Amino acid sequence: MKAKALHILSIGLLSLIGNWSFAQLDSTSFPASTHLQEEKIADEIENLAEENDNESDYSEIEENIAYYAEHKMNINQPDYEVLMSVFKLNDYQIYHLRRYLDEFGPLQTKYELAAIEGFTQEQIASILPYIVILPANKHEKLRFKNIVKYGKNMLLMRYAQILEPQSAYVSESEALSLSNPNAVYQGSKQYCLLKYKFDYKSKIRFGFTAEKDAGEELFKGSNKPGFDFYSFHFFLKDFGWLKALAIGDYQVQFGQGLAMWIGYSSQTPTNSISTFHYAKALSPYTSSNENNYMRGCAGELQFKKIKCAFFYSYRSKDAGLSDTSDKEESYILSLQETGYHRTLAEIEKENSIHQHTAGVFGYYTRRVFRIGAGVFYAHMDKPLQRKLSPYNQFTCNKQGLLNASITYNAVLKKVSIFGENAISDNKGFALLNGLVFYADPLFTVSLLHRYYSVNYQAIHPAAFGESSSVANETGLFFGFSAILNKYITWNAHIDYFRFMWLKYRVDAPSDGFAVFSQLTCNLHSRCVIYLRVKYKSKQINQSAEYYNQLTQTRKQNYRLHIKIDPIPSIQLKTCIEYVVFYANDSCEKQNGYLLYQDIRWKYKWLTVTGRYALFHTDSYDTRMYAYENDVLYASSIPAYYSKGNRFYLMIKADITSYVDVWLRISQTFYKDKQTIGSGPDEINNNTKTDIRMQLIVKF
Repeated sequence: MKAKALHILSIGLLSLIGNWSFAQLDSTSFPASTHLQEEKIADEIENLAEENDNESDYSEIEENIAYYAEHKMNINQPDYEVLMSVFKLNDYQIYHLRRYLDEFGPLQTKYELAAIEGFTQEQIASILPYIVILPANKHEKLRFKNIVKYGKNMLLMRYAQILEPQSAYVSESEALSLSNPNAVYQGSKQYCLLKYKFDYKSKIRFGFTAEKDAGEELFKGSNKPGFDFYSFHFFLKDFGWLKALAIGDYQVQFGQGLAMWIGYSSQTPTNSISTFHYAKALSPYTSSNENNYMRGCAGELQFKKIKCAFFYSYRSKDAGLSDTSDKEESYILSLQETGYHRTLAEIEKENSIHQHTAGVFGYYTRRVFRIGAGVFYAHMDKPLQRKLSPYNQFTCNKQGLLNASITYNAVLKKVSIFGENAISDNKGFALLNGLVFYADPLFTVSLLHRYYSVNYQAIHPAAFGESSSVANETGLFFGFSAILNKYITWNAHIDYFRFMWLKYRVDAPSDGFAVFSQLTCNLHSRCVIYLRVKYKSKQINQSAEYYNQLTQTRKQNYRLHIKIDPIPSIQLKTCIEYVVFYANDSCEKQNGYLLYQDIRWKYKWLTVTGRYALFHTDSYDTRMYAYENDVLYASSIPAYYSKGNRFYLMIKADITSYVDVWLRISQTFYKDKQTIGSGPDEINNNTKTDIRMQLIVKF
């Protein structure tokens, strides 16, 4: 009885501490705290866009956050993998959350989080919209009638189109007169997406996705069954010793991404201490990207402190094949990852090869320590014979590839250590090891070292690094985060990297470094300002008469971002960005600037979001990326370059509690161009207008 009373008293005191801590800030900020997660997503997607330098589909990131906005997590029965992989909590915070729940029992209020070591006010505010406080129920009995009654269904339909005529869309008679048949798209210019999902308390999930890109055929030609891309997933989670079961399309992640990581992963952090990649092991695939998934079956088992997962995948992939009369004798010249099947050449490459992928990995976990190991194998039904050049002579050029890896992470008082060491069957190896030192609640330091040998080859890597390929790189990263006072936070890092061998457009060993610094000022719960400085120096080819020698390039980005919520229904964002690019061989600096104003207005069932942007750059080297709000489960991250302006306007209407409708229109106007794009996508105009409509029905 006495122990129980002490327990109740301790909970009360901790709750009071949590409420007092939050009171030091303006509690009115918490209803709008979803914006904090939106800012994190924006930074991550902008970072990915700069790394990949293309118009990739980043909707997977959006989907992860949107899912937990709809299906809130019980913080008293948390999914620690999700907290780390989706909401970016670190293992130090997870350790103390787990310890708190073990010692004091379930949380009685969200404000108790402030009493847990390692949790900052900003971190707590960012996860509040996605969690609930409920009693833990680890032994729920599943009943079919409850699954049917309480399961959530969602049907999504999306339509998109570029309004201006593009050169690839011509009549059949015009197509016959063209000398190049690959300059013609075989399908219509409309983009179509159909998606259905079912979810029962995140324990049972299934659904399908059907997508047609602009230019692809629908119910004819190469797509007589209907859409160009179909995806299906069935996923079970937390059924006793069966931790997960995936059938259909799924994703698998292991370690730090040296050997196996299917899904998006930022190679360089937007947060200076977020160097640790937490793998989700298995997860259902619900996105429309046509590359980032496995197709087959996978499972994860848990026996006390041991977890073991296995997977097998068999799927078709796009590839360019050698031109031989006998298809059985053909070989792979290139692997295609665009997912487009619009022209005759793209259709010819569609599903031209098949790949088997299998793997097994396991973890042993104690309270503060986890170690794991995995083996992965991939085999294609045709040999891979890329055209060899000096820079790519060490890349994988065979039918099969075997990888093995060991990973670990541990929390030792105020130090978190982690790493992964991997090897490929050609004796190439990759090493990544790091630590995070939580000096006190106000100051955190991170250090990471990586060494990827020139000849290391991986099946599906996505590890920390300057280069997209986990090979031919060594580097050292140092970062810190400091809370200077209750208003100002400073994040900064420096990353030095070196390439031991040649790279594409780099005809000699090279090196470089990147610097990041951001001061964030929370003047008020309704006013946030940050100043960001980015600097990168690296070497590329400088064309010469007889050979290429290297020249040093430098790029500097300066961004001032102001967010103000003058009243609860209105949010304003102002951003000014300036960029400078120059090379040693030229004294002339290239400049660029971007200025945009965002506004979001919400009134009852109606939300209106818009942006007007002005940009002026001297070249493509001074391009800038700026995240845009889009319809649910979609992403927009245009590259701003040349001279002109851009706007978008999006209207969301919650027709009923079961029906949501979006309408989005965007337009880019170029002052210095008469045409936009090139080849099949060329627009004989100086404006480009996109329209997007979406309907979601929940039942």
